[in-house]
Amino acid sequence: MIRFFTYAEHYVDLNATEANFIKQHGRIRTYKKNDYYVMTGETRRNWCFVLQGLVAGVRYNHGHEQDLIWVAPPYDYFTGTKHTFSDSTADMDIQMLRPSELLELPLTHVRTARQQFPQLAEFFQILLHKQLLFAQNMLRIQKTNDGTHRYVEFRRRLPELERLLTMHETCSLLNIGLSTYKRGQQLFFKF
Repeated sequence: MIRFFTYAEHYVDLNATEANFIKQHGRIRTYKKNDYYVMTGETRRNWCFVLQGLVAGVRYNHGHEQDLIWVAPPYDYFTGTKHTFSDSTADMDIQMLRPSELLELPLTHVRTARQQFPQLAEFFQILLHKQLLFAQNMLRIQKTNDGTHRYVEFRRRLPELERLLTMHETCSLLNIGLSTYKRGQQLFFKF
């Protein structure tokens, strides 16, 4: 839990009451690689802050291959529902791509914290803003029609994420094949 507080304090000054709220309601959970947090149709009404590891929202295409919909690296978050203010299923699997450690908070407590604790509310807003920036980058990347250039844009816009993903995970996230991935690498290193 110390990693959560260390990271949060880069952005906000949590007071003792706010820190105690997280300590009282938060739980640290560890998961093995390939463990599922939820499967399609299930919900877990928790907000999860990734302390270490890598987590992904996954769907399966018609060929039963995994499509990564989103990824949550360390110091990012996800929920076991559609979003923080929903109790509905997200309609995808959430799976650990690496051994992971999460800080879980029940959504009801996150909602309470956003209303009662200004510094926690600000921190949650900062995390949401980071997710929106990530989504904007992914949208710009996905708009690149040519897969080779899509890979190059991914390397330029999200280099820290590219370093965390395997070749197959990158292909799944970008919706490209292995040969396109390799051509993209060659093109990237030409620049």
